[in-house]
Amino acid sequence: KSIDTTTIGARGSARWHGKALGQKQEFELGYLARGDRAEGVQERVQASNGVPYAKEVDLESKTANVGIYADAAVKPIGWFTLKGGVRGELFTYEVLNRCAVSDVRFPAGAGFDGDTGCFSQQPAGEYRLPSQRTTTSGSTILPRAVAIFGPFEGFALSAGWGRGVRAIDPQF
Repeated sequence: KSIDTTTIGARGSARWHGKALGQKQEFELGYLARGDRAEGVQERVQASNGVPYAKEVDLESKTANVGIYADAAVKPIGWFTLKGGVRGELFTYEVLNRCAVSDVRFPAGAGFDGDTGCFSQQPAGEYRLPSQRTTTSGSTILPRAVAIFGPFEGFALSAGWGRGVRAIDPQF
């Protein structure tokens, strides 16, 4: 296996404080951004000498994630805080699979070697390029809420609810 990755990201926010109901109240706006580029190659090697003889995976991927959020903390009384907010997320994917065909059921041509991988034939033997590019994107809205009970200094109980999201591996 050989893997090369690069990640770049940024995050920022602005928070405002104010007094209402005799307590400190907070509001926050922010953003996050992340971009990943990765290349991965996986080859089979001969046990006797370590020489590669088949390529199983050869991927180049670019993924991006951009999000914005708003968050508020409301304290109606000194020992109780309600926090909540919403975040919007956008994910984009671009994957170049340089080894898109790994199986040919009915190969064409007498010299076909079914153990090499990265074929230039479709499953029924018709010619095709061995690479294939796939792109997609998705977005979601993620709400969350937390109630914090702090009856005395240095102690707090909390109950929360929220939705989360996780990016998938570009291989899939």
